[in-house]
Amino acid sequence: MDTALKHSLDTAPGTLCITDPHGVILYVNGAIEKRTGFMPAQAIGLKPGNVWGGHMPRQYYRDLWGTIERERQPFVSAIENKKKNGTIIYDTAHIAPIVRPDKSIAYFMEVHPVEQSASFSDNFYCRVKAAVAGDPKALTLSVLGGWLGAQLPHDIPDTLDRVLQHLLIAPTREDFSDRHDDAVLVVMAQRDSADFGKIFEKYHEDIQRFFFRRVSSGEVASDLAQDVFIRAYEALQTFVVGNASYKTYLLRIAHNVLVNFYRKKGTVPLEDDCLFVDPTSESYGQICLLWNQIGTLSETEQTVLELKYKKDWSVQEIAGHLNKTENAIKLHLSRSRKKLRDLLHD
Repeated sequence: MDTALKHSLDTAPGTLCITDPHGVILYVNGAIEKRTGFMPAQAIGLKPGNVWGGHMPRQYYRDLWGTIERERQPFVSAIENKKKNGTIIYDTAHIAPIVRPDKSIAYFMEVHPVEQSASFSDNFYCRVKAAVAGDPKALTLSVLGGWLGAQLPHDIPDTLDRVLQHLLIAPTREDFSDRHDDAVLVVMAQRDSADFGKIFEKYHEDIQRFFFRRVSSGEVASDLAQDVFIRAYEALQTFVVGNASYKTYLLRIAHNVLVNFYRKKGTVPLEDDCLFVDPTSESYGQICLLWNQIGTLSETEQTVLELKYKKDWSVQEIAGHLNKTENAIKLHLSRSRKKLRDLLHD
């Protein structure tokens, strides 16, 4: 995956939303939060009508689906949506069918530029219409980047359906792959507490490894990991299934357990956990601000941070993957965290 290119689209000022042929959101970039109040993690796996949409007459949606699905044509029309806080948005929908070379529908794509204009709507309509008719140059990644106001470092010479799959959809699916399975496990455990053992079996090694890397004693690490699952079990009936995996929830508990452990020892907790992404955390907004600055770092620093904090890899694992020494990885982590904090405080 091209990290720098993906980051340009993730942080573009214009909104990009991609759904499967049934209208289920597969990818949406960060601009959706400013536009609707919903974070990407709150939208992935749902239909727009179940998040910010669904406020138009039924005939509107019949016309929309008839245009993009049956006729395979672009749809441009005024629309009324609702923000998370209940505020009505009067907007213009720009929705395109993304077709494969065999004319089958791969995805639907909604684009919302930084500034709406009649000239953009005309350009969008003409380019999508030409692309559906068979002109691959009419709708490319660079064209899409221009619409979104993204500063793309380079283009990818391939059909847009393949580019979107490789660059945006596959990585997003990987990030959220555990969510559905976890939701099933949690519901089962809430109905029968004995099934919590399945959650324990799935994530015990991950949580124990989290502590093994952060405390000097293996016995202490095992005790702390056990404490995490005791807390999770005690809160099981009040846990609300959301858009994050249960592992994310457990890691947040683990972080809190670790902080309490160091506080009792009278020492300063490690700053190593400051970038773990957890939508349930009170500091989630600040963490997102830090991650939004990741494009200012070198490609190596970006990769190291993502492997460490989004994949929870050890320094040793990252060093082996990048063919670098462990000390070099530790230096990259330290410097990149400092750069992000300095940018946030500027």
